[in-house]
Amino acid sequence: MPISVDWGTPAQKAEAIVYHSAFEMLQAKLERDVSRIWAQSLRFTDVQQQRIFLTNMLWDLQQVYGDDAVSLAAEYLNYLRDGTDLPMYLAPSALVDEVNAAVGVSLASAEPAVVLQGSMQRLVMNSYRDTMMGSAVVAGRKFARVAEPGACPFCLMLASRGAVYLSKQQATFVGATGFRTRYSNGRDRGRRMMRGRVRGSRPAGAKFHDHCRCHVVEVADESELPESNKWLEEAWGEATSDVDGMKEQQAAWAKWLSENELPWEPSRAA
Repeated sequence: MPISVDWGTPAQKAEAIVYHSAFEMLQAKLERDVSRIWAQSLRFTDVQQQRIFLTNMLWDLQQVYGDDAVSLAAEYLNYLRDGTDLPMYLAPSALVDEVNAAVGVSLASAEPAVVLQGSMQRLVMNSYRDTMMGSAVVAGRKFARVAEPGACPFCLMLASRGAVYLSKQQATFVGATGFRTRYSNGRDRGRRMMRGRVRGSRPAGAKFHDHCRCHVVEVADESELPESNKWLEEAWGEATSDVDGMKEQQAAWAKWLSENELPWEPSRAA
């Protein structure tokens, strides 16, 4: 269970468990469907035909699960805002180019089924994450990355940065080039993120790797940060205060994490 259950009042913690359980169920269903499609693709002896089949089938899957992830994110965000009337951004599902690129990487890897699962999970979760981050942007609020139990040093480092504020001009996500207020793709209208390059840079706190299940929460200010983020911020300062250079700081951070136990992780002595 993600450690964002440490956020807020007891009632809010209980509600977070409900939503995160729904996300876990969504991920489990997605994993089964991706496995089924992968098994079906093995009948193709030609790699290019296999890639076309996988891209088409998995893009259809992304539309379904991406929409489900956005719906869950919007519902959770409405709860977190507690009736506050603020604009919301509903992220699109993955582009076909994104799915095709992920399929190509998986087929070129030593463990294609494993790589494919990770990339499909990331794309679906990004529909949720982009909804939370984009909604914070259009509402003039902040968002925070909340790392999962077992998160890697990179994810914990980003979570330690706390609440992130982005202007609409700064909000450039992978596969997107900002916001515009009048948008229509033939199916729906409203405030959407303009899609551009499939590859690009995400702002600090918004980078997610395959198999990463870190969540994102919207916060009005630093006081609403989950306790885990506050703890990580202090820990980062302790580990890197006398270290210069990003690579050196990351090495010092990894070393510090290997020598210290995180309070929400199972004890290594257990």
